[in-house]
Amino acid sequence: MKISSENICTSTSDLIVIPYSVDGFMRIDFENLLKELNLYAYVPARSSLGSTIHLVVTEHKFFKNIVLACTNENNHSGYSYVRRIVLSIGQIIKHLPELHSIGVPILG
Repeated sequence: MKISSENICTSTSDLIVIPYSVDGFMRIDFENLLKELNLYAYVPARSSLGSTIHLVVTEHKFFKNIVLACTNENNHSGYSYVRRIVLSIGQIIKHLPELHSIGVPILG
């Protein structure tokens, strides 16, 4: 398994992680990517820190999976929330043996 922190929006990884805040906000490039893939509607308006949503992508050349990860509230996060996200990603990977690489920004 290869884990990289390359530019998520141009990643060639099989799965990418997109962080967002408890009130649904994210970087504009992540928002634009999700809109381009017709997946922006899956970003919840409210969420709890550490929660994740697994999306299957059908319209992209490289990645076939996206994990939306709720990483911050008022620019604050914590170890327990990041740990919850990493454990959730681990469970997803366990059920998708065809994954060989993950693109993930720095979390926390």
